Amino acid sequence: MSARYGELVSIVIPTHNRKDLLPDAIDSVLAQTYENTEIIVVDDASTDGTPEMLTKRYGHLDNIACIVNDRNCGPGYSRNTGVTYAKGDIVAFHDSDDLWMKDKLERQMKLLSEAPPDTAMVYCAMVKRQGSYRLTVPDPGIPLEEKSGKGFLRNLLIRPFVGAPTMVIEKDCFISSGGFDESLGCLEDYEFSIRLALDRNIEMIEEPLYIQNLWREGSVNSDNLKFVSALADIMDRYYDTYKKEDLLSDKLEYDFAVSMGRECAEVYLKKILTLGRPEYLAFVKDKLERAKGS
Repeated sequence: MSARYGELVSIVIPTHNRKDLLPDAIDSVLAQTYENTEIIVVDDASTDGTPEMLTKRYGHLDNIACIVNDRNCGPGYSRNTGVTYAKGDIVAFHDSDDLWMKDKLERQMKLLSEAPPDTAMVYCAMVKRQGSYRLTVPDPGIPLEEKSGKGFLRNLLIRPFVGAPTMVIEKDCFISSGGFDESLGCLEDYEFSIRLALDRNIEMIEEPLYIQNLWREGSVNSDNLKFVSALADIMDRYYDTYKKEDLLSDKLEYDFAVSMGRECAEVYLKKILTLGRPEYLAFVKDKLERAKGS
C-alpha cells in the first residue's frame, strides 16, 4: 500500500443557511473510521447564525475550521476556496445536508493507495433518497469496467453520475486541473469529472457510501432551468470529444429525455439552438417534426 493511505484528508463542506442540518453532515465525518481528517466548512454568507453554531458546538475541536464568504458565491466557488485552505494532500467534499457512511474515507483511501499510479480520484456510488424513495447512482446494473478505468469516460460523457461528495482526490491534481468551474453555477462537479478523466485514471467503489437527501428547498440543483442549461453548455464545451467518441447523438437524446423529465424540453431545445452547431439544429428540427406528427 502506498504512502497515500494514512495521509491527512481535508474535507470541504460548503454551506448556506443549513444551521440545523449541517451538524449531521459534520458528525458523519467525525464518525469516520479513517481518523486523520480535517474539516473546512465554507459558510457562503449564511444569515442563520451558522458560524456561531459551529463555534458553540465544535469550538473545542482543533480539526474543524470555518471560512466565511463575504457574499453568496455558490458551491463551486466555496469548494475551490476550501481547497486553498486545505492542509492535507488529499481532499474530499461533502454537502451540508447529506450523510457519509462511516467507512467511506477508509475504503476510498485504501483504493486510492492501491490503484494504478496515474489514478487521481476515487469516487463511490451514492443513494439519492426522499421519504421511502431510493435511487442508487450510478445504476448498479452498469458493469464496473464502464464506471471506472478505461471505460469511465465514455459512460460519464453521457450521464452525470459523479457528485462532488463522492470524490476523494489528490489536492495537487485538483488544483492543476483548474478546480470546479465557478461560471457554470450547476453541475460543476460533472464538468470537472469529464475534464479530469480526459487524461487521468478514475477508480470507484460500487457500494453506496454517500446518502444524498433530495429536493429540499434551496438545494443546489433544484432549479431545473439551470440544470438543463448546464447540460447543454457542458455538451458543447466537449463537442469535439463527443464527436471523436461518436457519442453526440446519444448525448443529445439523453439530455433531451432528462429535460422532458424535468418539464424543460422546450428550454433545452431553445438552448441548443443558440449554440448553433449543425447537429443541434438537425436534432431540434427532428424533434419538432415528430411532435407535429404525433
